[in-house]
Amino acid sequence: MTLTHHVAVDAEFGNFQPGVGAGKAAAELARAMHAWMEHRGVEMRALHLDGPIRRLIACGRDTEGGLDLEQAAKELADFLVESRKTFPETHIGLITNFPNWHYTPEHPGMLGTWSNGSGVSYCDALEAVYLAAEKKGGRFDFVEVDCPFNY
Repeated sequence: MTLTHHVAVDAEFGNFQPGVGAGKAAAELARAMHAWMEHRGVEMRALHLDGPIRRLIACGRDTEGGLDLEQAAKELADFLVESRKTFPETHIGLITNFPNWHYTPEHPGMLGTWSNGSGVSYCDALEAVYLAAEKKGGRFDFVEVDCPFNY
């Protein structure tokens, strides 16, 4: 099946479970979940990762098994590197809900829930993931700001 209308297809993935090996496990799951697209001749333009940093670190709500920022960044870097093997032409980016993060202490989010629970600002999280990915030869391509209407 080929697409005759040239409609871009993006997908979302958010199944990140804290723990050592989480990045590779999530990459394998994302590959399995989106394999149907390739089998049907559908090209995935972008893969949007729903809150991977929040899901991997201890943010106060459910701290059981949460990783510190450094380890979470390494796991996310592993995900990015492994996912490039499966989706080499796909843009991969991070979705974040900025009202729930403080970007920096000088630029607080409306609620700041994730920063308050973890002690991490999103600017520091982005920097950590960027550097960890770069060190492993990976990268993310974009940051999608999820800012629901009621904020």
